Amino acid sequence: MDITEYTNFGHPASLPFKLRSIGEHVNQNSVTRKPGPTWNQIIWVKKGKGHFFVGEESFTLSEGEGIFMRHNAPHGYRAIGDTFHTGWVTFEADDRIINYSLGNSAAYVFRCPDSLEKETARLLEYAQAEETDDLRLSAAGYSYIAELFFAITKNTDEIIDKVRNYLIKNYHRPLTLDEVADAVEMDKFSLCRYFAKHHTGSVMDELKYIRVSHAKQLLRYSSDSVEDIGHKCGFDSPSYFSLRFREITGRSPLEYRKQYR
Repeated sequence: MDITEYTNFGHPASLPFKLRSIGEHVNQNSVTRKPGPTWNQIIWVKKGKGHFFVGEESFTLSEGEGIFMRHNAPHGYRAIGDTFHTGWVTFEADDRIINYSLGNSAAYVFRCPDSLEKETARLLEYAQAEETDDLRLSAAGYSYIAELFFAITKNTDEIIDKVRNYLIKNYHRPLTLDEVADAVEMDKFSLCRYFAKHHTGSVMDELKYIRVSHAKQLLRYSSDSVEDIGHKCGFDSPSYFSLRFREITGRSPLEYRKQYR
């Protein structure tokens, strides 16, 4: 069954970000767009394999891989084999955020972040909510692509990837540096030195950013109390949650939530 979950072409032209559609095709049909469309597209392979072309470039993408295709770029894609299940988001946006994050190339291939499916589902839920107006949806969509672009371009290596994956899976509970080091089969002193050399910030700084990132999503899209959100994201007290959230965002959790209400 093919699904298009959300489509809206009526956003005011003055908004900085206009979400056009979110959806998935369980059986993706072949697509050719010449000339290129007026909107940008993020599309990823959920199952199977596909052939993509953008301009004169071609790519073969498998499950867990995706591609960003810029507006006005001629492009197309088709299945390789019997299974080709895709998900996508299309949008119009100021080119400056794209240029800053991804450069000015017409296409950018990426490995899907662990959070992609969950964050896309949250954006879909927000887009479908009756109380969501165009301005709030524009703000939520802008945040979605900014954080996705950050996630797919962040330079990491195998050890740092393992650490981040462990933190992402366990951010909601108390974690110690010893536990994280054990998970990647290192002692904590070696891990700290490695992180200092190959990454910006410490392991615990990375955990803090991951927790705050998840808290931001819950503050936008859930009705949970600020205190409950802090607890769900691994902060052991409301005051500590507020302190760390303000440190990263410049606002309290409540102030952050109010801009989306």
